[in-house]
This record gives sequence, structure tokens and C-alpha cells, in this order.
Amino acid sequence: MTPCEELEQVLFDEGYKIVSRSITAPFQALAIKQNKHIILNMERIKSHADRYCTLMHEKGHFECDLFYTLNSRQDLMRESERIVDIWTVKHLCPLDLLAYLLFVRKMEPHEIAAELEVNENIVKKAFNLYNDLETWNRVKMTMLREFE
Repeated sequence: MTPCEELEQVLFDEGYKIVSRSITAPFQALAIKQNKHIILNMERIKSHADRYCTLMHEKGHFECDLFYTLNSRQDLMRESERIVDIWTVKHLCPLDLLAYLLFVRKMEPHEIAAELEVNENIVKKAFNLYNDLETWNRVKMTMLREFE
């Protein structure tokens, strides 16, 4: 079972309903709190990795309890998406694993994405998120010492 298939099974077991539609709209998916629906916009999801990342992101809306409408204020929407993006990155590309793949296995972002079965955008978001943390340099130095 792929990570995407495992996530879909978890979502199903937890009572979520995943609906795939082709919609001409600027979003990849919608999370609907009231009935635990995740609507995937198949016009925007181009790969298995995109599907996996999108499903995890939408699960993040439920886990973080962050929802908004298309009429919500832009700053509220941006902040909600920022928080859910952080949640998603931490679940799909954890700091220790990213550091190991980058500094020990010396993998390129596209190789890391393939290894984790995510899209490159998640790897880039992870690097940007972790690179600003003090912990990042400690983990990096530990990895380099342990795996010399």
C-alpha cells in the first residue's frame, strides 16, 4: 500500500468522505467541516504525490480545526493556510528525516520528494520552515558527526 492509499484508508476509517471532481476553480481541494467531506479538484491534482499532499493538507484543516469560507477575510485565510501548511509539512517531511536525506544521503529535493512520495513543493516548504529554526543547525551537525 502506498502512503497515499494508507492515508485514504485512515480517512475512510475516521469517517471522512473523499469526493473527486473536475472543477474550474483556483483551489486544489476543499475541506467541509460539517460532514467531513474532502472535495478534490482533479483539474489541479496532476500526480499521485499531489493527491497525497493535498489529502494530508485537507486532513490538517480538520486536525487543526481551521476552516474558512470563500468570503472570509484574506488575512484569516492566509493565516489558516500557513498553520495547516506547517502541520502538513511536519507530517509528510519531518525535520530529522529531511536532515538525514539532505546531509547524510546527500539527496536533491526531487530525490527526497520521490523517496517520500510527496511533491517537491512539500520538500521546499519543509526546508524553508526548518531552515529558520535553531534546531535545524543542531540536527544538521549531529547528522554530519554521526554519519561521517
